[in-house]
Amino acid sequence: MATRLEHPEHLRCNFPFCGFTKDRTENRKLMYKVEGFISVTQPGCAADFQRGSRQNPSGLLDAARDPDQIKRAVEQLRRFGQTVDIARHFGFVQTWKIVGPLDNRGGRGYAAALAPEDKLDFSADYAGIDGQVGWRDFTTHDDYGQVDLNAALGRHLEALAYAAAEFQAAATREVEIRVGSENACRVWLNGRLLIESPTYHSLAAMDQFVGRGTLRAGRNSILVKVCQNGQTEDWARAWQFQLRVCDATGNAILSTDRPLTGQEGER
Repeated sequence: MATRLEHPEHLRCNFPFCGFTKDRTENRKLMYKVEGFISVTQPGCAADFQRGSRQNPSGLLDAARDPDQIKRAVEQLRRFGQTVDIARHFGFVQTWKIVGPLDNRGGRGYAAALAPEDKLDFSADYAGIDGQVGWRDFTTHDDYGQVDLNAALGRHLEALAYAAAEFQAAATREVEIRVGSENACRVWLNGRLLIESPTYHSLAAMDQFVGRGTLRAGRNSILVKVCQNGQTEDWARAWQFQLRVCDATGNAILSTDRPLTGQEGER
């Protein structure tokens, strides 16, 4: 069920993380605009590329395509004193409730329908690897929304964890849930399974897997299951994921109760 992001043929070399147009000439112009800004050495010139908008630093990012180009553009913006909220710009979910570590011996936990998949009850406790475990709050401040479960729960082998987020929508609409993870994972939106990838230690990337679903007006729930196997090599110890909500062109869709940049409780 896991879907890898497909790019239109004429954009195949340009990752449309921020949205894109179907006009190849326009895309080239936008990319040249970003490269021009990256090459600027004087702060005074930066305003020309930003159109004098310190309140909307993401305006330049709307033109960026390649991940490396985005990173360099952000570094340049910050160099000139701009505040750039990359996670908000891309729509990465940052505020979660997490529970674990739960048993994944022999990889059996991946397909097992455990209690959180049947009902989300944040007051519930579950039988974990080291005893009873309950839900805890976790906020990631990573630019790209990485949720590091090793940091949240400690390092474990043959373990799994659930992460849940509430998402408020003003109206019913179609969305894409885009996920990146090195670990075996499954993702649900309002109880409907959108993404499943049973592969461990794949090469993680932004927008690695795409699930298409429907936000309903009001409260929505997102549930992620992330599984770790028993490999002990250092390169196999990563236990993490990133998730964003966007439209079909990659433009961010934000929860209506997401705080403004700099406020507590980013969603």
